[in-house]
Amino acid sequence: MNHAKLNALVAERVMGWKWCEKFMHWHPPGPDVTLNDTRTKRDFDPSRNIAHAHEMRDKVLRENPEWYALTIVQHAVKHSVRIDGTVGQCDIGVGVHEQEPVAWCFAFLRALGVTDKEIEEVANG
Repeated sequence: MNHAKLNALVAERVMGWKWCEKFMHWHPPGPDVTLNDTRTKRDFDPSRNIAHAHEMRDKVLRENPEWYALTIVQHAVKHSVRIDGTVGQCDIGVGVHEQEPVAWCFAFLRALGVTDKEIEEVANG
């Protein structure tokens, strides 16, 4: 599992952030960004830090109020996250992994249209 690459994919595709090489931090889009709005790679680790995964979850659900159900089931060794929407929209995004934060990342990336191939390339690269 390449956590750094998975975190970067989440920052870009889920959070909508851009990487600033000059200052070595993630920042949200827009002209009025302050240092308080930025995050270093160490400050945003949703694939290992459940609080950061929940931050991602909260942002996506705020922006997609029709996505109303998140289900987490801990199997013997796997975590499953399922995102559903309004009637007829089941399994918008599903993530299953041994580590709960990774399952959250996979589910939201899929829900937002990132392909399984792209997720696998990043996660295993």
